[in-house]
Amino acid sequence: MTAELSRRAALGVIAGLAALPAFAGAAFAQSRTAVSAIEVDVSPLRRQGAGVFADIVQSALRRELAAVYTISSGGPRLVVRIDSFFLNSSLGDSDFDFSRAQIPNFDSMTGVNRLVARDGSVVAEYPLHSTTRSDAAGSMWREGIERDRAVLISRDYAHWVARRF
Repeated sequence: MTAELSRRAALGVIAGLAALPAFAGAAFAQSRTAVSAIEVDVSPLRRQGAGVFADIVQSALRRELAAVYTISSGGPRLVVRIDSFFLNSSLGDSDFDFSRAQIPNFDSMTGVNRLVARDGSVVAEYPLHSTTRSDAAGSMWREGIERDRAVLISRDYAHWVARRF
């Protein structure tokens, strides 16, 4: 009888813990600043010749930012300008082994993020440089890996913006 009770108690605790991320995620998303619009400017990337990657970054940032911000007509505009985007040319051996002078490879994105009031004044500004490990999106031999790496660094960048504002 005691073993049955212990098993049921353990299952109840596990079920309760499994539900926590859903509640925490909802509370986390609701705590974001309400903005009237989200603008993602990748024109610096286009001028640098980023081509299709500028489109991928813009689309991924819009999608991720829209997922964490509430759109409200009374809030400031969120303006995200991406100034640089870098995918490392080689994923290589990215294990940390400083004895052999091997440093992991990183992809990166740099930009400036602003909350802009209706009158055009900048309410807040947050410059950001975000990095992710180049191998975080999977095998370098997989079809579409560059696109997935661009989406991953964009998601990381968007979540840092959301933490700040």
